[in-house]
Amino acid sequence: MQGPVPRSGEGGEERGQVPRRRRRRRGAGRQGGERRPVEGPVVEFVPEERVLPKAEGEAAELAAVTARRLVELAGLRLDVEVLQGETELEVELSGPDQELLFEHEGRLLLAIQHLLPRSMQELASERGGVRVDSQGFRSQRVAGLERLAREAAEEVRRLGRPKTLQSMNPSDRRTVHMALKDALGVVTESNGEGFYKRITVRPA
Repeated sequence: MQGPVPRSGEGGEERGQVPRRRRRRRGAGRQGGERRPVEGPVVEFVPEERVLPKAEGEAAELAAVTARRLVELAGLRLDVEVLQGETELEVELSGPDQELLFEHEGRLLLAIQHLLPRSMQELASERGGVRVDSQGFRSQRVAGLERLAREAAEEVRRLGRPKTLQSMNPSDRRTVHMALKDALGVVTESNGEGFYKRITVRPA
């Protein structure tokens, strides 16, 4: 005699039904053994064309050659253009793999930014520096972080109590700290361990 067919949810699946897979919670993945925080965008990214003039000189040539080498080592299909900003060179990246630069809050773009000046020893003794961007992604993110910092400082001054912001990578934290470095009535501090930390804005 055939036994009863188990119902869904009681140790089995109904005949012909595809077993359900347990869905992974967003943000529950690990990178380097560390739980990655879930972060909303600081500002909605709208690609924009750069209007800066093309940079010239030895420093610009060195930046272009070094950036192309990093892009090639990373296996990315990107074009490199060096523009002249007000105080520093700006390396603009574009091409078929451009969307990869914007994923995970621009992690890949930040990695290239981190490596490029360290690979340009000749530029270290010159005035200014070099910044990597792609269609205004970093510029918009920096502007969004600075606005977030100002709003947090205003709230702390108004309410007289600390405010803790979302987890941020080192580059984003530095932007917030610098935005409030000379702000009246507030101080900032980083809390936590590991790559991602939270910034707390406190009354001075």
